[in-house]
Amino acid sequence: MTNDEKFDLILSSIGKLTNKFDSLENKFDGLENRFDSLENRFDNLENRFNNLENRFDNLENRFDNLENKVDKIENKVDRIEKEQTRINMVIENDIKKNIDIIIENYEPAAKAMVEKVADIDSLKTNVQLLNRIVAEHSDRIDKISKPA
Repeated sequence: MTNDEKFDLILSSIGKLTNKFDSLENKFDGLENRFDSLENRFDNLENRFNNLENRFDNLENRFDNLENKVDKIENKVDRIEKEQTRINMVIENDIKKNIDIIIENYEPAAKAMVEKVADIDSLKTNVQLLNRIVAEHSDRIDKISKPA
């Protein structure tokens, strides 16, 4: 084999190697594009997970706010229940006793008033009768005192 043939063989081999490297380079470019695409997809997933995490944080804050509001309502209900208990005790211990005392005193007073009304009616009748008698006597006195 001559040098020219050897040189042609080497050039041919270099050409084949160049083609293989070009083919490999194309494959690597394809892989690089696929990796870029995967990287973009992972970035999108990461963004979506970050959005979900933010939404969950917001939900957690809202639940904390609701929990605080429920605690305040429970405290108010407790205060109302205590006040209701105090009011019930005042009603039972003070007001009911006072009403019982009023009823105890009212009943005899009412009976006495009924009796007094009967007495007043009787007095009224007696006064009317006395007025008639006085009027009759006045008429008689007038007739007697006039000269005939």
